[in-house]
Amino acid sequence: MCGQEKTWDQFNRHDHTRYCISTYCKDCHSAYNRNRYKAEREKVIARSIRNREIRRKAQEKLARDQKKRDKGIVVPHKTQVIKSNKKASLKEYREVVKNQPISVSDLLN
Repeated sequence: MCGQEKTWDQFNRHDHTRYCISTYCKDCHSAYNRNRYKAEREKVIARSIRNREIRRKAQEKLARDQKKRDKGIVVPHKTQVIKSNKKASLKEYREVVKNQPISVSDLLN
């Protein structure tokens, strides 16, 4: 939004973009979120309450499933694939380009 050239460390991490950083700098992102919260306060609070309830129910289910596993009852659970090679290469890439200035036009190409 500001259109200024900034270094990589002034942008938030965002793995789904070309350079693995957000298209907006941290300051612009904070200003956007602040204004959005002021404009949609009730909606944001309702979403937060709903998400908290969803997380609470999920934690309760995990606890119940763990008790069943402890008793010897087989309970299927999801497995996560850890992409360690991808994370390592991204980490190395960020170290190399960390202090290079970047312009908004570089992010949009």
